[in-house]
Parts: sequence; structure tokens; C-alpha cells
Amino acid sequence: MKYLILMLIQLCIGATLMAADAKDYKTWVKDLGNDSWRIREEATRDLIKAGEDAFTLVVEAKKSNDPEVKQRARYIARRIDLNAEKKVLEALGCVDFDFIKNDTVVAHYLDDHGFVRTIAVYEKTEKIFLHLQKFKRLRKLSIFKSISEESAKQIGKVNSLEVLNLWWQHTDSTIKGDKICEGIQPLTNLRSLTMIDFGVTDDGLKHLKNMKKLDFLGLRHNKITNKGLKHLEGLKLLEYLNLDENPKLTQDAVDALQKKIPGCDLHFWNPKPVVSPEPVSIDSIQGS
Repeated sequence: MKYLILMLIQLCIGATLMAADAKDYKTWVKDLGNDSWRIREEATRDLIKAGEDAFTLVVEAKKSNDPEVKQRARYIARRIDLNAEKKVLEALGCVDFDFIKNDTVVAHYLDDHGFVRTIAVYEKTEKIFLHLQKFKRLRKLSIFKSISEESAKQIGKVNSLEVLNLWWQHTDSTIKGDKICEGIQPLTNLRSLTMIDFGVTDDGLKHLKNMKKLDFLGLRHNKITNKGLKHLEGLKLLEYLNLDENPKLTQDAVDALQKKIPGCDLHFWNPKPVVSPEPVSIDSIQGS
């Protein structure tokens, strides 16, 4: 009973503090338009320090009719986002915000304002994918390793992505490329998608058919058949499509697809099968 009472007291204190914090946040947002420059500056610093807890109120303040409030709210929102990104990078073992080296190697590149715009993952890790949504201005993601189905779902939540490069879903992986396609299906803002050696089949292509903004699509060395090409016919903005080394594709089917998207530079090539020489018998040698 004693422990139950203590727990209830702690919960009440926590709820009271949260209510007090929320009241402070509203006061600070209101103070962004105060006549006193000092109070406006203090409110700005306090809201930045409050971080993501105050973020919703700050976003609402961006709609204010007061130009001063609107400008400060925009600045505060950027700073909160930037601080959130830095926390993620530090938690992953970032060194000088230029390179991460922990149980993985991840290079990332910042824009002029310090936001992460590009991430490249080179080694085994799953932790980075759990935090991708923190990078709200991430535009390009390149992954040079196998990824799990859950990681693909996390990638699919990053709506800001415009370029996604996926290489080498290792053949010993239990995750099929089709599941990866399903995970990234929500990324309808993508302009460029590359999936090389991912074991993508016709079932995987159907998850890409709604990516109408794609102008670049690389699908080299997969398991696509003639039947699956119908899922690509609606991608009218494609300027480049690579279907090299999909052994079950035929030139006739690729030519038919080319007619559906005539403005696309379509690449298709399959290596000729190696023909083993016929064995030569000893009798034939002796007879000659």
C-alpha cells in the first residue's frame, strides 16, 4: 500500500509539472509578440530550450498574423529540428558531425544551415533507421548493405526523401526485395530510385507503380519478368530506366514498354549464356 501511495504521488507531481510546462510554453509563445525586445528574446531562448515538447505550439505560431511572432516561430522551429538531429547523431557516435563510427560507418552531409540532407550507410547497422524521421530535411539516402523489412518500413516514413539508392541485398538474406519494395511504397515523392541486386520480382514492382514522380529508376540484376513490366507503364515522367541483367526479360517486352514511355532512355542487356564446348572422345581423335 505504501508503494502504491508513493506511485500515485509521483504521478500527480508529474502531471502537475507537465501542466505547468504546457502553461509556460503558451506564455512563451504569446511573449514572442511582446512589446519588450528583452521578453521576446527570453521567450525565444526558452522555447528553443524546451525543444520538441513545445514544438506543436511553435508550429501553430508560424500561422500567426503578427509578422514578429511568425518570423520568430519559424526560427525556433528550425532550431528545434536542428537540435533534434544533433542529438541523434551524437547518440550514434558522431564525430564532428561529419562521420559516424560506432558499430557502423555512416557518412552524412550537411547543408548551409547545418541540417542533414544526405546520409550514406556503408556497414551493418539497424539503429540509424530507427531515427531517420528525425531528419526532416533529408533528401538523399544511399545504403550499401542488406536491410531488414522493418528498416524498409522506417525508410518508407521519411516523406522528404527524393533520392533512394539501395545496393546489394545479399543472396543469403532471408528478406526478399519484394518486401523492401512494399516497405518503401509510401515514398511517392521520390524522383530517383535505384535497387541493384535486390532480388526484386514482378510482385515487388507493383509497389512502385504509384511513384509517379520518378524520373530515374535503376533495376539492374533483379528477377523481373515480362509480365511485371506492366507495373512500370504508368511512370510517364521516367527519363532513365535500367533493366540490365534481368534474365527472364525479353527484348520484345522491353520494346513494348518503350512505346508506353517513349521519352525514357531505356537500357536493357542480358549477358549471353556461356556455351560449354562439346566433349571430344578419344575414338574421334584416333579416327582422325
